[in-house]
Amino acid sequence: MEEKSGGKGRGAKRILLIGAAIAAAAAVAAAALLILRPGGDTERGKSYVIRDGNTTLSVMSEAETPEEVLAEAGVSLANARYEVTTEDDATVIVIERAPAATVACDGEETVVTIFGTVADALEAAGVTLGEGDTVSPPLTEKITDGMRIEVARSAR
Repeated sequence: MEEKSGGKGRGAKRILLIGAAIAAAAAVAAAALLILRPGGDTERGKSYVIRDGNTTLSVMSEAETPEEVLAEAGVSLANARYEVTTEDDATVIVIERAPAATVACDGEETVVTIFGTVADALEAAGVTLGEGDTVSPPLTEKITDGMRIEVARSAR
């Protein structure tokens, strides 16, 4: 007779509701284990945010140095430098990539990726200036991404 009144359906619904309540409780318990403590620490390490150009990564790490955190996250520091700050409860690692400039000299073009000035770019490209050679832009100008540096040799 219970089948006619839908008794089995109610029992199945109760089991589903109990199962859902257990799953919800387990999810809350698991989330509680990951809640950040003051300073961005959890049982799985410290909270880090890595900003590299237009890319932002959030990672947890037990690493001791920013270099180790970046290595764990697969972020290369080739031609880059970084700065560490704190935001909310996370340590933020902001990466700045060196600009690439093209050095045109003696009919050859060399791309250098370096922080610094035009003089630094010439040195990186292996260009030695002679008496009367001209350089554009000026040697003291800061390198920007996509910059073209022209060296005109004097007629010695």
